[in-house]
Amino acid sequence: MDDVVIVDVDQKIIWGHRRPSWETPMHTYVHKHRADVFAIMHTHSWYATLFAIANRDLPPGTMPLAAQFGRTVRCAPYARTGSDEMGSINLEYLGPDGKGVLLGNHGTLCVAPSLKKVLALSEALEHGAQMVYQSASLGMPVPLPEPEVKYLFDLVAGFEAEEREAEKVRSHP
Repeated sequence: MDDVVIVDVDQKIIWGHRRPSWETPMHTYVHKHRADVFAIMHTHSWYATLFAIANRDLPPGTMPLAAQFGRTVRCAPYARTGSDEMGSINLEYLGPDGKGVLLGNHGTLCVAPSLKKVLALSEALEHGAQMVYQSASLGMPVPLPEPEVKYLFDLVAGFEAEEREAEKVRSHP
């Protein structure tokens, strides 16, 4: 726990003795501009980062990608680490309700209302990127049709809503 630093959305240190990450401005920018986001996960996972290095969007080529993201995961242009533009550029490509973005020449960023969900998104993004990348050896990957992407995304959203309601019932006797 000595390495953990907690900051508020204005980057003021709340807890800890270390210097916050260079990428703190990106995280706080997203928190300031997306009221639905309570958890952010930034990774340099192998296969998703390959797409980011190539500045290629990641199409919904697998059911989990479609179910978790509901659309193509866009790749934002490169922004210098720690720069003021890093947050705004990546938020623009993330969009008002997006759940993940590839950070050009850098890595990934997933956002969610909970830690559990943001971890699931990050895992789905990396696994999906691996599958799409490897399928390219067989030819051009084929994304799922748009109606199927919407169906799978809505299906998972419905299950998650039911899960949240059940949790409310369990936690309030």
